[in-house]
Amino acid sequence: MLWQNRPRIMTGIFEKTAHLFRNRGAANTAILSVIGLAFLALMYALGGGDIQKGLVYYGIQVMEPSFADLRMILAGVECTGAGHDVLVNNPCDPWKRPVNYPRLWVEIFGLLGLGLAATKNFGLLLIALMVGCFLYLFRNTEPKKLYLVVLCVFSPAVMLLLERGNNDIFVFLLLFLAVVTWCRYPHAGATYVSPALIGIAALFKFFPFAALILTLKQRNRAQIACGIAIGAIVLLYAFLTFDDITKMLKATQQKFHFSFGRDVIVYFMSQQMEFRLPASELYLYAIPIVGIALLVAVLVVKFKNFPKAAYSNENAGFFIVGAAIFIFTFLALKNWDYRLVFLLFCVPQIIDWLHIDGMKGFARTFIISIAIALWAGFLIPAIFFLNRKLLIFPSIDEMANWTILTLCLIGLAVMFRKPA
Repeated sequence: MLWQNRPRIMTGIFEKTAHLFRNRGAANTAILSVIGLAFLALMYALGGGDIQKGLVYYGIQVMEPSFADLRMILAGVECTGAGHDVLVNNPCDPWKRPVNYPRLWVEIFGLLGLGLAATKNFGLLLIALMVGCFLYLFRNTEPKKLYLVVLCVFSPAVMLLLERGNNDIFVFLLLFLAVVTWCRYPHAGATYVSPALIGIAALFKFFPFAALILTLKQRNRAQIACGIAIGAIVLLYAFLTFDDITKMLKATQQKFHFSFGRDVIVYFMSQQMEFRLPASELYLYAIPIVGIALLVAVLVVKFKNFPKAAYSNENAGFFIVGAAIFIFTFLALKNWDYRLVFLLFCVPQIIDWLHIDGMKGFARTFIISIAIALWAGFLIPAIFFLNRKLLIFPSIDEMANWTILTLCLIGLAVMFRKPA
């Protein structure tokens, strides 16, 4: 019922606007650009002439000066030049935070001659490139479905990523190029360039390692061999820099609010029910196994009649990468909610599934869960306090993430099974 009563006025406006252009890509670019400008104007007005301050009303805890995460790395460049081990001590950072990213970031930015003075311009460049990726991703979306795109792209989780200038933006760009190359250049590009781009992203931040699953899609031996070789290089690099990884983990802030991951819901349950977490971490693995088993059982029964179609287009490649990233980060790590941005890779394929009989219910559940995950963690938790303890709402937020995990697993199974 909720889905059937979707915002028809908005979809009608989008459709009429699209008729003014010769092709769908130009129409979607125009519509999303106008909405983007309107959003910036609103944040500017709410912030009294400061867009960043306006984001406070969006549920985002802003940090000033701007682009705080990018600023940490560029401060590391300057402190490295002063002789500091910035993974341990980074006094050039306004908040004195040690760099909790691989040294490659500091070394490459240092070679480019970038320092704190370049923070704003470089941050704006990253945002511009990210916007370009969004426009490309959703260029073929049916205009009357664009409200789903708007709901996801203009979410607090995505805005947090951009406000921080986090280097996940750079990883997003590399994975974006990897999928485009994989699709458009099915021989040399898919075999060598695409895995190499994923490998570079994994050297910068390990979690893109999961995206190497893309090399298995076409069942091409050369692609698989290259994927295995790239994966081995990444693992060797992780082994050789294990001391640095230990320092980075120590410096990384571990918080549950505005985060997602396998053990986040356990934390909120312990807060609500006032029980002590056991010393062993076995429960952190037992809960996902039981949860996934139950969710898969329910969804497989409900959506057992998925059509056995081949998915070899670009949207399929983006979905595989986005789903693999979410599954890996959810099960292996505790992540700030801005990392949910990689779910945007899944959205074009999910919208395609909305038009396929037998997959509509699956797609509707998927897109609604993504919207809840992208929005819920920011706008509501602060009002659900009882006896100074966060209650009720985090369970809804995390239920959405667990549902996404299950749907990603099923979606990958659909992608990788052989066509009828």
